[in-house]
Amino acid sequence: MDVEELSVLHRRYVDLSHRFRASWVFHQFAHSLYKVFDGSPGESHAEEFQTLYAQLKDVSQGLTASEVDSTRIRLDEISEQLKGLTRTLVEEDSRVPPEQLRQFFHRFPRYDDKILFQLSRFLIYAAARDGWTPERLDKIDFLLTRAGQQEVDGPERYMLVDRHQLRENLEGLWTLTGSEVPNPDDIEGHKGALREIRDAIGSVSTLDELNESGVLDRYRDLKHRLGPTCLEPDLMLQVLETNLVFKNLVQRFYRKEEQRIVAEYQRVFELEAAVPLDLHLERELTEFRREIERFERRLQQNDFRLGDLAHIRGRVKDLLPRLQEASSESGGGGSTKDTAPIPAIRGSGEDEGLAGHVRSEYQEVVQALTESDAEDSPRSVCLKPEIFPLGLEPREVVAWRRLDSREGSPDRELERFLLVTSALRLRLKRLVEEIQELLDDTARDWEAPVYGKARSTLAVAGEVLWRFHHRVLQLVQEGRAEDARFIEVSRMRLMREYSGLWLLAYKPYLDAVPEA
Repeated sequence: MDVEELSVLHRRYVDLSHRFRASWVFHQFAHSLYKVFDGSPGESHAEEFQTLYAQLKDVSQGLTASEVDSTRIRLDEISEQLKGLTRTLVEEDSRVPPEQLRQFFHRFPRYDDKILFQLSRFLIYAAARDGWTPERLDKIDFLLTRAGQQEVDGPERYMLVDRHQLRENLEGLWTLTGSEVPNPDDIEGHKGALREIRDAIGSVSTLDELNESGVLDRYRDLKHRLGPTCLEPDLMLQVLETNLVFKNLVQRFYRKEEQRIVAEYQRVFELEAAVPLDLHLERELTEFRREIERFERRLQQNDFRLGDLAHIRGRVKDLLPRLQEASSESGGGGSTKDTAPIPAIRGSGEDEGLAGHVRSEYQEVVQALTESDAEDSPRSVCLKPEIFPLGLEPREVVAWRRLDSREGSPDRELERFLLVTSALRLRLKRLVEEIQELLDDTARDWEAPVYGKARSTLAVAGEVLWRFHHRVLQLVQEGRAEDARFIEVSRMRLMREYSGLWLLAYKPYLDAVPEA
């Protein structure tokens, strides 16, 4: 046999080895993904991979001219076995949507770049077999962006890694597509289209403007139209750079508008507590709460997308006018207990919003303190049978008296904050009790409405806990050490109630995730 035929066999062996490694990495990835999202390990092909590995290793030792015929036969057999195994894995890949892929890697952000490139290899092999679907292109786009980015300090959080090394990896992937080298003029035209996209992205100044411009849809359509041509190294570098420009912009806009976005959907929850609801609207609000919970989980994982933000804003714009109309028609709406005017909260927008969320608890605290004897000491008031279950501190009794103008106050904003957070603490405590009543040995109703109420209250409480830090710092700077000390005590009490409710409210999710 001549050297050329032996060289052909050697190239076949190298190609099969690359395909084997890419398939093995995907198998391991799928195994981990199923454990995280489905709670099961999925189908294992470990034995088949072990058999193939042993065969490839044995073949590598026989790549000599004297054994070329038998080596060719063995490579044919290995190739068929690997094709069958790959076919099964490609079917598994088709059941993993791009969103789930993103969620997985946001949950485990420290994956080696080599693994990301091997997964990209597998998806390219799969595309060569089943076609370049938009979903497969989106997955490859995400994986290569993840492998090609680095986080830096500064206003632009994400930048490309070393272009030389990145280009070498991209050239290796491009050869796997089997595509013809595009006409240089076509490549320049595509690069120009990408520059126009980046210019359009850079010209917007708000999240709403970015969403309404439709530039993201145009960009996604462009990448889908390009298909495998998108992986041409020069072009892919431009795509990755555009991806990071867009990613930095969304991050920057969201940090800028985060408080406004959260305030908008919290306003929906405040009005929900204040108006009578019909069955249809109540169902919509229940679904809205679930959407907010999913959105906030994505925020915690740094996995939010422009579409998520636009959807939340759209839902708020739909629900808010209807709730406001229901509120005006009911004159403030609801029963006397839940919607009577809240006294003593005026001036602070943040505190008014918080008071709206804990309306009934706040009114109960205020009513009990209003009926208390002004001549009693704050400590004795806290020990009264009708007030003790509310869990108030003497300093919070003082806060009420100052707001009620029985005593002067140097800082009415602080007094409002103390009183309203005492109501929030009470709400957390009662939600814990309500959930605990469900958790007996005979019934565990994870769909009970109390879980939705608990998680929305936890979202509010989380924001309030951050506000405590600002209050403490401000009081220390003003030399008001005693107030600062009590604020810290109050924060610790709220944190204790928050932690207890969090464990109960998210127990269904914790139970669904298998132990490592």
